[in-house]
Amino acid sequence: MSSRNRLLVDQLDQYMNTYREEIAHEFGIFHSAQETDRLADQTSKKMAEKMKDEKDENC
Repeated sequence: MSSRNRLLVDQLDQYMNTYREEIAHEFGIFHSAQETDRLADQTSKKMAEKMKDEKDENC
């Protein structure tokens, strides 16, 4: 039995993904892969620095 929400037109899946990205970008919630990697790297560095500072305070 097929799903009611199944996409019936070729290339529609790619179109819908592009559409979702555009809408998310307009609302400020979309990040490119490069930007996501940069944000993750910054967050990791901040967390490591915070953990190091806490460790130094406890010693």
